[in-house]
Amino acid sequence: QCDWSSDVCSSDLGALKDATAPNGYTALMLAARGEHLATVRLLLQRDVEVNHRGPAGETALSIARRREAPPVVELLKRAGAVE
Repeated sequence: QCDWSSDVCSSDLGALKDATAPNGYTALMLAARGEHLATVRLLLQRDVEVNHRGPAGETALSIARRREAPPVVELLKRAGAVE
């Protein structure tokens, strides 16, 4: 079984790609926070909103930068993410 705090199962991505957790974070933001590069890549391939802002105004890109995750940062930037 998969959950948002770890890598998301590929079969669940369709349902999760546009979902927002009760705390205001998307699956992409949580994958970026966890530095789950493969999950970030899969979500981006499914056209998730890359610039969704969380409750404090952060984006997946700003979260990845704060976590010092250069591969995730570069992948998000190539997908058009902004802070």
